[in-house]
Formats: sequence, C-alpha cells, structure tokens
Amino acid sequence: MVKIKFTEVIERELNGEPVEGIILGDPQGVPKRHARRAICHRVLTWEEARKYLEYEINPDDFGNPGVHPIWLWTPTRVIFVMCYDGAIRLDSVPRNPTDGNPHLVGFW
Repeated sequence: MVKIKFTEVIERELNGEPVEGIILGDPQGVPKRHARRAICHRVLTWEEARKYLEYEINPDDFGNPGVHPIWLWTPTRVIFVMCYDGAIRLDSVPRNPTDGNPHLVGFW
C-alpha cells in the first residue's frame, strides 16, 4: 500500500500551473480532524485549502475514497477527483471551449 499526501497528488497534476480557486466538497471517508465542513462548498485560495488537504491517501486503494472531492481552477483547466470503486485519480477538462479529445470520466 503506497501512501502519498493528497496535496502532492494535486501539485503533480498542477505541473506548475497557478491555482485560481478551489472548492472542497463534503469529505468522503476523511478523518474528522480534516473534515471541517465550514470550509466546504465555497471558493478558497490554495493557501487556505492546502492545510485541509495535507493528509495521506492511497490512490489505488479500492473501497473508501478517503478524500475531499474538489473543483480546482487554473488559468487553463478545471481539475476534479475521479473515483472508481474507491480508487481515485485526478482529471481535468479545459476551462474554455477548445478542440480536444473528450474521454469517459471514471475509466482509466
């Protein structure tokens, strides 16, 4: 079982892009110390949200996803959590209409 901080997973997906805003959804199997609902459902800065996402996850672990769902805006993309049987990945869609190759979300 390989554990990694959820913030590291997000920052890898960002690949250097700045965060313009992030919304945390209701925690899904996240330890109560990280599950502050008062910060969910509203736009936060990355600095505000990061401290709540600094917990270890196992992205390939089936069962309970153990993460906050997110919508994260960069200048070019909207990033979100995909979940298949509890295993999670981050995916993104273009922020604005653009040519591309859509794919089915939830399959990897």
